[in-house]
Amino acid sequence: MTTMPKEVQDLINDKEAVKVLVTASGSGRPHAIVAGTISAPSPDTVVIGQVLFSQTAKNLAENGKAAFLVVKGHQSYEVNVNCKGAAKEGPALDDLNRAIAPMNLHANALWSFEVCCVSEQGANSGAGKRIARGDRRRGALTFYVRDGITIRLKWFSYRPLSSMRFAARIRIR
Repeated sequence: MTTMPKEVQDLINDKEAVKVLVTASGSGRPHAIVAGTISAPSPDTVVIGQVLFSQTAKNLAENGKAAFLVVKGHQSYEVNVNCKGAAKEGPALDDLNRAIAPMNLHANALWSFEVCCVSEQGANSGAGKRIARGDRRRGALTFYVRDGITIRLKWFSYRPLSSMRFAARIRIR
């Protein structure tokens, strides 16, 4: 789990900031929406109300990975997240619906996300630089070579490839 710097959390909670949610289908087709109901109730969590986003909900159910882009003036951050799920009831959803009722909007669910990493995206020399990331992330890549031979590589951090530690498992059937 990663915690966002305070300035990122504050920008996400700024009502005047432009907020974009990007998801991808199970086959990898991207889908982006502008969404005003995005907020960060804590440094490690981002939430969004489900208002008029059927394709986004479908993508989150299929893939579970998303990114938020938040922009105000020259300040901009990308927050990569993993979906924790959607709450169809509860006090947080009730509070959101009271807040958006004057705009004749209604949220059917409140989606919650765990922050994975945060990158600077502003118009400055630090653009693209990761400013927050998890201490230890794991991943795996499986290659099916042929004739029942499987090679599975696991990596243990976001370090550059030259300094990453790998564990390989080769299975022959």
